[in-house]
Amino acid sequence: MGAKTGLLVFADGDVPDLLRQVGAADLERTSGLMRRLYRGWEIEESTGSDLSELPV
Repeated sequence: MGAKTGLLVFADGDVPDLLRQVGAADLERTSGLMRRLYRGWEIEESTGSDLSELPV
């Protein structure tokens, strides 16, 4: 069995179209958010991926 992933999205517009318009994440801001959410955890940056590269 494979892993399952879900998204809960609140948006003004068609979510798939909006997601196609998103650029690369800001690594500094993302790391800061993760450190605030998971205080005391070791957060390690890694190379990202692009949702458009995933099979549909």
